[in-house]
Amino acid sequence: MKPPIPSAAWIELFWQRVDRTGGADACWPLLTADGRLLSPNTVPVIRIPNFNKSIPAARAVWLMTHGELPDDLEIYRNSLCRHKQCCNPRHLRAGTTEVRKRINAVINPRFMAGRPIGIIEAGEPGEKRKPRRPRKEKNDVRAD
Repeated sequence: MKPPIPSAAWIELFWQRVDRTGGADACWPLLTADGRLLSPNTVPVIRIPNFNKSIPAARAVWLMTHGELPDDLEIYRNSLCRHKQCCNPRHLRAGTTEVRKRINAVINPRFMAGRPIGIIEAGEPGEKRKPRRPRKEKNDVRAD
């Protein structure tokens, strides 16, 4: 059973709980009822009236902004946004499971969370890196 598209009054109440102060391109986290941020590893779920199941907030945002989602597609965040609480419609994409898995395989969420892609200092193409000096152990005493 697919979730229904919520009423305009419910949509207005939902957007009141989303922190959109960062601007149109920033992440918009869903806040708790008392205005606090959720835990970073929490995927926010919500209940739509007249629907007996909870759904992820990202799916609800997709319903409100794009309408119904076809059965063969799922919601995922774009490559720049790795925040589970984000409800910014600009950060959501719909695609097949294979596309989502390919994107997740390329991006390491622990390293890339909140960082722009492509800002990795690597030097000139083909340039070899200098080998690192071995680290000294804490108890290592060297006679010079």
